[in-house]
Amino acid sequence: RLLMGPVSLGPLRGTIAEAIREALPGIMLQYDQAAIEWSRDEGRINLVILGARMFDAGGRIVAQAPKADIDLAARPFLSGRFVVQRITLVGVQLALVHMADGGLRLGVEADKGGDDIIRKLSDVINRGGGASALQSFAVRDARLAIFDEPTGLFLVAPRAALNMRARGQAIDAGFDADVEISGRRAHLAADLTLPPKEGPISGTLAVTGLDLRSLAANAPKFAALRELAVTLNLTSHFAFAPGGKLAGADFDAAAAGSVPFAMLKGKVLHVRQ
Repeated sequence: RLLMGPVSLGPLRGTIAEAIREALPGIMLQYDQAAIEWSRDEGRINLVILGARMFDAGGRIVAQAPKADIDLAARPFLSGRFVVQRITLVGVQLALVHMADGGLRLGVEADKGGDDIIRKLSDVINRGGGASALQSFAVRDARLAIFDEPTGLFLVAPRAALNMRARGQAIDAGFDADVEISGRRAHLAADLTLPPKEGPISGTLAVTGLDLRSLAANAPKFAALRELAVTLNLTSHFAFAPGGKLAGADFDAAAAGSVPFAMLKGKVLHVRQ
């Protein structure tokens, strides 16, 4: 039967809903139906919820996905209890905002008063075996709209992955996606360490295939790059102090293309590397 599609777990709806509430204290996650399905890629049976929706404290939807995978702790399950350890939203559509103070927020760009759901998820995972048994929260096959408040950049990631998991007292957050900037595509990968409370944020960022002209077309802050027909690969290690102030950064960059150069007869400097 599982080869034909998901099998509904209607009678267990209340039990599963309560397990999710215990895993996400302070965060509302609703769904239409719970089911089990066979995963051909993973070669195993998964517990899934269909029609998943995540809300902020104001009752506004900040993320919705056709499906979410739910991983249960094995030992409690054998004794008849549902304890959620991992939640993965699949095929989600959402907005991710990098705020001016250095934090991350799920929600719409204009919603300045929205909850910092990323911070709430970080706090839930960090608490561990007390208030919640949740060990990780992830998003895959997602379509993201990404807004960077400090620079004004707006990116679209048609297929992205985001993962948050506990590492000691901190949270590791990873992001990997092809992104579109003003119609041009680049690849973006980032790993962040989110400390508890208001500690410094550190991480690495790798960008490949970035056309600098796309930045100029996207945000006024980068207008000076509009004539640079240059493609850039960049790797950076950075740290932000509490409040969003840059504490330090180092980077390696390689580029190729054509740069306007008034001193040359042809007015263009061709850069190979």
